[in-house]
Amino acid sequence: MNKCELCKREGDDKHFEKHHLVPQNKDSDYIIVCHQCGDQIHLLFDNTELKYILNTKAKILNNLRFEKYLEWVKKRPLNKHFTVKKKKKKK
Repeated sequence: MNKCELCKREGDDKHFEKHHLVPQNKDSDYIIVCHQCGDQIHLLFDNTELKYILNTKAKILNNLRFEKYLEWVKKRPLNKHFTVKKKKKKK
């Protein structure tokens, strides 16, 4: 049994992944997150934002855009996949 460090939902290990706090750096610190939270982090923020601005668990949790997502996702079952905000394509 595991627990997401962001949304606090609990479930089987298959629902969780490591989220490296510095993108594209496998040696960086990481947190354990559910797949939904991991996907949403990368949909809301690009790697530059994650690397230089949101590079700690506290900074992610205190981001207004992510706080709104957390309020919503905490009420959803961990074992069901749902659509999250999609990243806008750059022109």
